[in-house]
Amino acid sequence: YLEDHPHDLLVLATAGRDGLARWLRGSVAERVARSSGTVTLFVPASAERDLVSLADGNLTLASVLVPVDHSPDPRAAVEFARRVAAALGDERVPIALLHVGAGDGPAVDVEDGETWAFERVQRTGDPVERILEVAEEMATNLIVMPTAGRNGALDALRGSTTERVLRHAPCPVLAVPA
Repeated sequence: YLEDHPHDLLVLATAGRDGLARWLRGSVAERVARSSGTVTLFVPASAERDLVSLADGNLTLASVLVPVDHSPDPRAAVEFARRVAAALGDERVPIALLHVGAGDGPAVDVEDGETWAFERVQRTGDPVERILEVAEEMATNLIVMPTAGRNGALDALRGSTTERVLRHAPCPVLAVPA
């Protein structure tokens, strides 16, 4: 369908299966998003925080997390985060640019606006663990991930960084192809 009817945004619910359940049943959402190359909003069934209230339909954007590295290029993801904050932010939404690793993160030109404010966060360790840790600390309700798909045999086995974050994310994840 997406080949015949291109879209700008794909929204998919996901169970976030991991471990044996992932090996036995896989993830249709991950497969569809990967093959479509479309910006995809994943809404995990187990999300603790959401963008849309199921009770009244109100939109809430309190905090956005954008993991950044030198590759894939994070600029499109940062721009999506800014636009989401501009569209949905009632007050000034903090957008954290998280770099996990030694040394400086990528040079990303950002400016604060009326409804968003950027902050840079640096951590070391396993990228997936640190992304999830910072998402919890900041009570993030949207993670915007720049993604380049799977790279190498290890990613083929366990999934890309975005897929691994998605399986345990406490909130929706917006995957932005680089």
